[in-house]
Amino acid sequence: MVSLGDVKRSAATLYAQGQHLAALRLYDAIVAAAPLDYDARIRVADCGLALGDANAAKVYRAVGWYCLKSGHPLPALVCARVLEAHGADASDLTAALVVSYGSESELLGKLATRIA
Repeated sequence: MVSLGDVKRSAATLYAQGQHLAALRLYDAIVAAAPLDYDARIRVADCGLALGDANAAKVYRAVGWYCLKSGHPLPALVCARVLEAHGADASDLTAALVVSYGSESELLGKLATRIA
């Protein structure tokens, strides 16, 4: 039986080789098997961007919001920066990151952890 890690490694290899469509198919299977895997969803957006799909920005934005709401600020920031690098407006994601994780945020605990 093939593990999810094996499929991820195969997809990463295909993406590195420039076979973006084949990598997208594998990442799609990973998302179907593990829907909460935000890294695989970001890779789906990467493949879409490499293939020139205009909907890649929508995927980045959706993954960014998911990461923000699930307590993963760094991948959310990465999604926002990729959107900005390709000309899309990501000010809503950036503002939400500042509100949730900024130094004056009321959502942060005393030890700089986010209150659930």
